[in-house]
Amino acid sequence: MLPWRPMSALHADDRVLVTSATRHRDYILTSYDPVVPAQGRLQPLTLLRHLLRTHGWLDAALPVCERLREALGADETVWGWKWGPRGTAIELYYYNFTQNEQPNPVSFSRVRDALRGLLDFRVDVDERSPYFMWSFEITPDGLANGTAGDPRLYLGSGDRARKTCGFSYHVAPEGIRMENHYWFYMPKVQAELDDVYNRLRYSPRAGTEAAGRALVPAALERCHTICFAVKPSSDGLYFARITTPELRDWLAPRQPELAQLLSEQAADFAHLRWDLGFDFAGTPSSASLDIPKYAVHGVF
Repeated sequence: MLPWRPMSALHADDRVLVTSATRHRDYILTSYDPVVPAQGRLQPLTLLRHLLRTHGWLDAALPVCERLREALGADETVWGWKWGPRGTAIELYYYNFTQNEQPNPVSFSRVRDALRGLLDFRVDVDERSPYFMWSFEITPDGLANGTAGDPRLYLGSGDRARKTCGFSYHVAPEGIRMENHYWFYMPKVQAELDDVYNRLRYSPRAGTEAAGRALVPAALERCHTICFAVKPSSDGLYFARITTPELRDWLAPRQPELAQLLSEQAADFAHLRWDLGFDFAGTPSSASLDIPKYAVHGVF
C-alpha cells in the first residue's frame, strides 16, 4: 500500500454527487432532513474515499465498499473512520430492527457471502441471535491478507419498564465476550441532558466534574442524540447528527488538515449531518482528559 500523505484538495474521482435516490441517514440508519438543499452537493462516501486515498489504502478497500453497495444497496452501510493507538481503521455497521428476524438482507451471513473472494471471517454467527445490528472492522493489514475483523453483535436488553439500553459482544474463535453497554439520551430534553452529565460525574474515567463537562461542549449539545458507553478499559460518548462546521471545529486540534478540508469544501458538505464518537480513560482526579480514540461516521 502507498504511504500516508497529507490531506489535500478532493480528488476528482472521489467526488460522489447526491442523486435523487440518495437517502440521508445517520449512524443508526434513520433518515434526517438535510441541513440545506442537497442537490449538487456531495455524499459522505466522498469523505471516506478521500481518507482512504490520503492514507494510502483506497485501491485495497474500494473493491470491498463497491461489492457491499452492489450486494446490499446504496446507503445501507454505516461506516466509521477510526483513529486510535493502533492507527486507522474502518468499521462497517449493518442494522436490522426486526432483531434479525429471517430473512435479514443485511445479516452477517449475507455480508459474509457477498465478500467471498475479497475478505474471509475467522468465525461464524448463530443467526438465531436476535441482534439489531452487527459490525466488523477493516484494516490495512486485514485487506493485505484477506481477513475481516471479527464480528460484533449488538443486542437490546429486553427491558420494557425502564430506559432502553444495548450491549455489544465480540464473537471470536475463543468464544463470545461482552464488550460495551450503551444508553441513549435526547439532549433537547433538559432532564436527559442533565443525565448525560450525571453519568459523567459517576464515571471513574471522566475526571473531575469540570473535566467531564468539558467532554460535551455547547456545540455538541445541539446534536440529535448522545450515547454514553461503558467499555472494558474506557468510557465513550457518541453524538448523532452534528453539522459539518461542528465536526470541523471538534477535529481542528486533532486532525487540522482534515478540518481545513472541511472548511474548503464547506459548501459541498453543508447539507450533511455527521456522527462523532470518542473514548476517554481518565481517573476521578484527572483535571483534563486525553481522547485516545475517536471516529467519524457516515453512510454509503
